[in-house]
Amino acid sequence: MRINGVNQLACKVLVRDVGDKVTVEPLMGFRVIKDLVVDMEPFFAQYRSVLPFFVNDTRPPERERIQSVEERERFDDTTKCILCAACTTSCPSFWANDEFVGPAAIVNAHRFIFDSRDEAAGERLERLNDREGVWRCRTIFNCTEACPREIKITQAIGEVKKATAFMRPAKGRHNIAEVALHHAYHAGQVTAKLTGEAAATFALEGEDWFELKDESRLTWKEVAAALDAAQQRLSQAVSEIASGARISPLGEAERFDLIVGITGHAAYHAGQIQLIKKLIGA
Repeated sequence: MRINGVNQLACKVLVRDVGDKVTVEPLMGFRVIKDLVVDMEPFFAQYRSVLPFFVNDTRPPERERIQSVEERERFDDTTKCILCAACTTSCPSFWANDEFVGPAAIVNAHRFIFDSRDEAAGERLERLNDREGVWRCRTIFNCTEACPREIKITQAIGEVKKATAFMRPAKGRHNIAEVALHHAYHAGQVTAKLTGEAAATFALEGEDWFELKDESRLTWKEVAAALDAAQQRLSQAVSEIASGARISPLGEAERFDLIVGITGHAAYHAGQIQLIKKLIGA
């Protein structure tokens, strides 16, 4: 409940520590049933939506599935969640939109996404890579401050955002980083055709679709740099040709078709591309 305007666990708070005047209120963002009792079913529905349980369909070994100390530490912090809803009900994004999955659900998704023994990370990431999913978070840090278990919630949410760009989505779809590099590749090819010059190269050159499961091949900044550089080169080439500063080997109709094609291609992937830009603050 809210005690003197702050989300706290009433079972842990001593009256002597809150001052002479104590004000208790129901948690914000939930429908009040009566007095301090709120309807938490929507909260638990969001929690269930991220598959907060272990998924592994492979044949189990004779003993336990082995996990290193380092693999366990990867998600140790988010195992501490007690589903008190203090984080979610302190979140302005949740107050403004109760369809937002909320910090608590993301924390519990994190716990399994980064568990090396689990096999449903892609499905969870696909569910969270949504308008009302992980991207609704505005990194306000209220959730971290409200957590009675001192979980680094904002950090965990950031790690899930990053994972949506590099980890393999379910159903064979491309992740965000792959989409960004796919567009960078085609922007470079169009620039080369417009100018008659060799296509500028960047990491993983010559590949139409890239397979990036993590940052072992490219880092965040390299992905963003490749995309931005390709778009800038294309924009500059188009401007120079239009002003007469550069002569294109192609006829006007061919140039028009190329520019329309790459513009439509960019528009098609615009949503995914903007996600990666937002994620790195570009």
